[in-house]
Amino acid sequence: MIALVSRRLGALRTAPSMREVALSSFGARLLGVLLAFLFNVMLARLLGAEAAGLFFLALSVVLVAEAVGRFGLEHSLVRFVSAAYTQQDWGGVAGVWRHALRMGVSASIMMALLIAFLAAPAANQVFGKPELQSLLLTLSAAIVPLALTKLYAAALRGTQRILIYQLLQNALPFVLVIALLVPLDMQFGKTHGAALSYVAGWMMALGVGWWSWSVVMESVPVAQPAFERERLLASCVPMLAVTLSALLLTQMPMLFIGIWADAQEVAIFNAAVRVALLGAFLLHSMVSIFLPKLSELIAAGRLADLKRVSKQSIMLAALCVIPLWGAVLLFPASMLAPFGEEFRQGGEVLMVVFTGQMLFGIFGIGGELLLMGGYEHLARRISFMSLLLCFAACLLLVPGHRAMGAAVAISLASVGHAAMCLFHVRRHFGFWLVPSFTFTGSAK
Repeated sequence: MIALVSRRLGALRTAPSMREVALSSFGARLLGVLLAFLFNVMLARLLGAEAAGLFFLALSVVLVAEAVGRFGLEHSLVRFVSAAYTQQDWGGVAGVWRHALRMGVSASIMMALLIAFLAAPAANQVFGKPELQSLLLTLSAAIVPLALTKLYAAALRGTQRILIYQLLQNALPFVLVIALLVPLDMQFGKTHGAALSYVAGWMMALGVGWWSWSVVMESVPVAQPAFERERLLASCVPMLAVTLSALLLTQMPMLFIGIWADAQEVAIFNAAVRVALLGAFLLHSMVSIFLPKLSELIAAGRLADLKRVSKQSIMLAALCVIPLWGAVLLFPASMLAPFGEEFRQGGEVLMVVFTGQMLFGIFGIGGELLLMGGYEHLARRISFMSLLLCFAACLLLVPGHRAMGAAVAISLASVGHAAMCLFHVRRHFGFWLVPSFTFTGSAK
């Protein structure tokens, strides 16, 4: 037993090989996606559509508040911790982490208190669902452990502990939440027990994050923290806007449904999104195989090869996802059956959401090309424009069409995002990613 523990501690202190990193990272991400899906299925079957919808509506509010509480710090942590760790600037590592931890604790506590304070007016005046108040109060306690666990994960990523980063970010919290779900449901009632299991699971994950970071820091020399707080603020504030726009693109339709429809519609839409995310993960995994090669071609300026490899990745992604896409279009109600019989009526919603996600995933490599080509400002602008499109579509469609309106809104935003990326790839790299477009000269 002692030898086993020593090996595990040694794994945290030393960075694994690149091959091990890639395999373990993919495995942890896949496990996290599957566990998140399982958690949603279990919750839907335990609570039923109406109560599950209330839970997911409250969780959407909490996730947005938690993203604000993180303050965009996770991206800055990866950047600055990685740079300092590589240069063996231990004072820089300690300084970045000290400022990030203080800012993260302060901001997340403020957001937790704000959600708790606004729980009653939000439940009664905004959403018109008084039973939502207790869920908002309970789940607000998850904001601090959620935010801090992700900050610990980001810091560990900066020290090249990719496996523990992926486990903390994706898999471990859901393992703990699922393990606690049934016992706490039996003890405190289904809805309240589910909320408590979510809070407790993330608190336990935070403990693992704290322990993992402590092990890493014990392996480096002690140094006086030395890092300018202003540098961290200058980096994290712009990233907060990017993080929020990405999160709101998925959570905004749920919030609009919560305002204009009953909780059952929220649950049906959430189930459709969860099924679509499984397909999106498959697509992203296929496309990510090509990313190192694409980055190399961009750096070398080999645009003809870049065009060829990019289109190959799109064709591979399309071929891999067409069977699943066809199954969803042919048997949408059956795809939602694992959530319970009440969810089968959301088949048409699933078809729309899944189609939007598939089109976004197939052509999403355009966004990757812009990022690798140094056009981060364009990628941010496209994200904000997609968010505005989603907001406008939700405002127009959700009041009259509820979950279906939200499905159309998020699909329009996803397809619009992909289309804007395709346009800018054509503009800056000289070729269309869509095979049917042919041009003379550099566009060929």
